[in-house]
Amino acid sequence: SHGRALAGLVDVQYVDMSRILKIAMSFWPDFQREVAPPMAAGVLVPDELLLRPLTAYFSTLQRGKGFVCSGVPRTAKQVDPFVEAVEKAVGISSFIALDLRLSAEMAIHRCRERAEKDKAASREPRPEDTDERLIRGRVKIHNDNKDELFRALTAYDVKIRAVNCHDDPQTTFSRIVEALG
Repeated sequence: SHGRALAGLVDVQYVDMSRILKIAMSFWPDFQREVAPPMAAGVLVPDELLLRPLTAYFSTLQRGKGFVCSGVPRTAKQVDPFVEAVEKAVGISSFIALDLRLSAEMAIHRCRERAEKDKAASREPRPEDTDERLIRGRVKIHNDNKDELFRALTAYDVKIRAVNCHDDPQTTFSRIVEALG
C-alpha cells in the first residue's frame, strides 16, 4: 500500500513483486506449479523463478522513468540480476532502498488487518496473512537476509534509508516520504 501511494505521490511507475508473480502464474502454468509450493509454505520464491517474470515485467516499463519497487530484491543473490535488468530495460542505475523496520508482532497485526479488510470486501485473503507461523517465518527470513542484502546493494552505491514502521500507516508513510527526501 505504501509503495503504491508513494509511486502516485511522485508520479512514477509502481512495481509490485507479489502482483507480478500472480500475473506470471496466470500466464505460465508451469511457473505456477513451481512457485505455488514455496509461496504456500511462506518461504522465498527461488531467485531463478522470481527473476524470470520480473525481467519480463521491467521490459514493459517506460524507459528512463523512475519507479517504486516493492518486494524485490529480497536477498543478496537477487541484487546483481535486479540491477542489471533495471539498467538494461529501464535505463536507471541510481537507487534508494528502504529498510522498513517492523517487529514480528506488528507484522502479524498488520497482516491480520489486511486479511480482515479483504474479507470485508468479499475478497479471499492471502493465506500468508492468516497464518501467524508463516508471518513469523517471513519476518525471520527478512531479518536473516537483510544485512547481506544491504551490503550487496551498497556495492552499487544504493543509499539505504531506515524507517520505523511501528506507528499508524499515515505516520509510517510520512516517515517514508521524509526518508526519501
